[in-house]
Amino acid sequence: MMSQEPDTQYAFLVEEVKSAGATDAILIHASDIVIEERIQLKCKTGCPSYGQRFSCPPFAPTISEFKQMLQEYQDALLIRFKSSVIAEPEIVHSLLKNRTDPAVSRDIKKRTSQFNEALNEESRKIHDIMLELERTAFLAGNPFAQAFTVDSCDHCKSCNIKGGVCMHPTELRYSIEAVGINIVKTAQAAGMQITFPCPIPPDRITLLLIK
Repeated sequence: MMSQEPDTQYAFLVEEVKSAGATDAILIHASDIVIEERIQLKCKTGCPSYGQRFSCPPFAPTISEFKQMLQEYQDALLIRFKSSVIAEPEIVHSLLKNRTDPAVSRDIKKRTSQFNEALNEESRKIHDIMLELERTAFLAGNPFAQAFTVDSCDHCKSCNIKGGVCMHPTELRYSIEAVGINIVKTAQAAGMQITFPCPIPPDRITLLLIK
């Protein structure tokens, strides 16, 4: 008996994630995922989650380690969620400055904090959707299905970094940036058009490695 074509074989995953709120889900070859060293450089030089969450460098797999892991996969699902979190460009495009610059007004800091919390809450919901999608793929005979999260893992509001161990290791998932995935190039090569800087509200893009 001939095996199913991948598009047909994984149609149930596309249907599930779309019913959960995704706007796009495209099947791609794992070999088409673009990995670059410079992605982790951006983690180290501007992301406040660097070294503060187990989902992020330096706790995430190195670029070379992840490249080796990725070679053992054949298929992946590229997934986009449309965010419902809206803020003015002065908030969205200056998040780090708004949080750290003492010259920024109290009102801007407050609105930035509100935007970040709303975005984090949305990230937690997407995280749970991706965990359930991974579970569905697993139960369908893909024991090494692996989900990624959007942004850093925010499943716990406070990461137990000082304790030295993740409190919920079965729910920890890495962000796509943490392992060096250039999501802009990967999405564009798959025909998923995205813009950068991000639109308002922002697109939330992530991956499920399947087989």
